[in-house]
Amino acid sequence: MFSSRLNYYAGATVRRPTLFGGHWVPAYSAYTERRSEWKAYLRTTYLGLDASAARQLGQGLPARLGYTLEYGRTEAEPAYLCYALSRCNEDERAEVQRNLRLAIVSASIQKNALDNQIAPRSGYVIGTEVRGAGTITGSDPSQSFAKVTLDAAVFRAATARTVFSLRVRGGLIGGGETSNAGHLPPPQERLYAGGATSVRGFAQNELGPLVYLVDGNSFNVSTLPDSSMIAVLKPDAQPIRKVPTGGNRLLVLNAELRLRDPFFPELLEYVPFVDAGQVWAPRSVGSSSLNVKRLSVTPGLGIAYFSPIGPIQFNMGYNPQASPAGPAYFAAPSDFPGFGGGSPLVCVTPPGTTPVPFRVVGGKLSQNTASCPSEYSPPRAANFWNRLTKTLSIGTSF
Repeated sequence: MFSSRLNYYAGATVRRPTLFGGHWVPAYSAYTERRSEWKAYLRTTYLGLDASAARQLGQGLPARLGYTLEYGRTEAEPAYLCYALSRCNEDERAEVQRNLRLAIVSASIQKNALDNQIAPRSGYVIGTEVRGAGTITGSDPSQSFAKVTLDAAVFRAATARTVFSLRVRGGLIGGGETSNAGHLPPPQERLYAGGATSVRGFAQNELGPLVYLVDGNSFNVSTLPDSSMIAVLKPDAQPIRKVPTGGNRLLVLNAELRLRDPFFPELLEYVPFVDAGQVWAPRSVGSSSLNVKRLSVTPGLGIAYFSPIGPIQFNMGYNPQASPAGPAYFAAPSDFPGFGGGSPLVCVTPPGTTPVPFRVVGGKLSQNTASCPSEYSPPRAANFWNRLTKTLSIGTSF
């Protein structure tokens, strides 16, 4: 839905040489933008203002303090809002997708000791950022959160044409809007993983909790003795869309060997890798305990071409694991027969799972959609080639 919308950014920035004659360099920006997270959400900022100050604390050690005030909205799939935020009907979804103030205070610092920024052979880089928003910063109460992220990588040359590299990335989110006794960060601040610069055995953002959307041919509807109805998936049902919901905890680990081609060392590089990672979210809305899962491990091979515009890397990551279990929904069109009007969101369940009954009264569907069980795991082909995930990126993986 949102992946086909045009993203844009337009803004202006003014910088001063110093702040009060010191070492801090201030900058002031005004902007408007639309940006999206693949398959997850669409963020539209009608007006954004940013004030920041940066300085070098030492050689290769930049630091930044910032305050950002935005007026805009974040849109997401109805299934995402229902499962992740417990906003399942039209009024509840409209409430969280309206135009709101978002005011963020942030601080970041990075140490860069690489010998080359494009193709390092030795050195390391480590950085961290702390971000927070709440009524005290000027945000709408529903846009509150506290977030910290860390990213570190180290590079060591093994031979003249071989470099070994390691990377660790982590994140932690607390706070957020109170819903059913739980705290939920806004969608644009949740943590996502999977893709060309993350765990390469997964498509973009598809590591971690997923919600599945199915079409009207994927399930059967039955009527119970009490005149209520249930929707049950067919055994071979495949989703038409996977919707990543992100999480509150993140850990990604990458190890790779970068091998320059013996005949074209300036053009080609081969990158065998092993990635591991996971995104964790609360077991349910209102729960403080996490849905703990093991790290997913995916080995693979990448090929990098050093083009005039920078490295272009193609990866094939092998993912032997079953599809993650999650809830399945049918977003009924307004003219779909048997479900009333108003484009309702319907929970459908796999065979052998306790279904969630619904009724259509007065032309309107009624169902406890928020209680849709997270037990649907789409069947995957067992052969090797169908378990390869292909990704492409401009720039190296990290």
